[in-house]
Amino acid sequence: MVSVHRLRVFATGILQVAPLPSRLLPARWQLLALLAALVLAFAVGASRLFLRVHFASDVMSGFASGAAWFALCVMEIELMRCWRQRTL
Repeated sequence: MVSVHRLRVFATGILQVAPLPSRLLPARWQLLALLAALVLAFAVGASRLFLRVHFASDVMSGFASGAAWFALCVMEIELMRCWRQRTL
């Protein structure tokens, strides 16, 4: 069974941090914010393994599906951005 905790933390954590650099954070903090989100996602996955709630394959599949969800969301955002520019 996929680690849903890992999927949610990875996808939502990265999605919340990814738009921040270009709009809210100074250039020197951009990489740090992204690394903090990745560390949080890794910590959640490690805690699931440490507590023996999931197998490593469950955590890795949660990571993979979270990354896929993130990629789909970014693709949708970019498509909407292109669509808006064409209609304006």
